[in-house]
Amino acid sequence: MTLEHSLGPERGPSPPPAACTIGVFDGVHRGHQQLLARTVAAAREIGGIAVAVTFEPHPSAVLDPGNVPPELTTLDEKRERLIAAGIDRVVVVNFTREVSQWSAERFCERLLDRFDLRHLVVGAGFALGRARRGDVDFLRGFGEGGCDERSMRSSRSMPNTSESSVAASRFDLPLDVAAETAASASAAISSS
Repeated sequence: MTLEHSLGPERGPSPPPAACTIGVFDGVHRGHQQLLARTVAAAREIGGIAVAVTFEPHPSAVLDPGNVPPELTTLDEKRERLIAAGIDRVVVVNFTREVSQWSAERFCERLLDRFDLRHLVVGAGFALGRARRGDVDFLRGFGEGGCDERSMRSSRSMPNTSESSVAASRFDLPLDVAAETAASASAAISSS
């Protein structure tokens, strides 16, 4: 298991296929464990690695400093719990004001630049990118070769020089949306 502190393009020449999940994962509660189990199962199915992308500090510390939830686990504790759940690689994104301004497309591009991403597992309330634009519907469209922030048109009808067209064509992977089993898990996952 490795712990990395960047979502930069450090892919290497022959990266293993990856199944990935994304979230704060503070506490690694039952809802998180469900996402992690699905990610690990997907990774084993494709003969690849299970990746968890998480954030430090909690995004609320940057976006709404007056309403930061209490920390349930330290980064080391979180890492240990993710390892125990079967995750092979933990990537910690330093959540800054700059990162909070990334578009959903940019975040997806970073994932694709970093990993041979084959499967993405998220909770039903999941969203990423500026203004939480990259929700489940966005990811489905992006994964099918379609979404960009300007038009939501299919990339097949967009010029091949479009940055989002290039990204969408590489983001052809299954999206696994885990159903929450309890209201508390749903609230925790959507805040992750």
